[in-house]
Amino acid sequence: VSTSYLLWARAGQAFTTTLSANNTAQASLYAPDGVALYQELAAGYTAKATLPTSGDYRLEIRSSGRYTAGVMIK
Repeated sequence: VSTSYLLWARAGQAFTTTLSANNTAQASLYAPDGVALYQELAAGYTAKATLPTSGDYRLEIRSSGRYTAGVMIK
């Protein structure tokens, strides 16, 4: 199952994602122009990206069950 979250952020901000799950789960972050800033972050890991432009960023999470995602934009 894939779920997408749309989050607005400014250029230069840090976008941090943590993902945990009891099953298979992966997260990907896409810039407003569709370019992937990171892909297939596995559950149990953290990824951080500095955002290149202001706009809507899409966080996509694919999971075979329940998951918890933490997001910080700073």
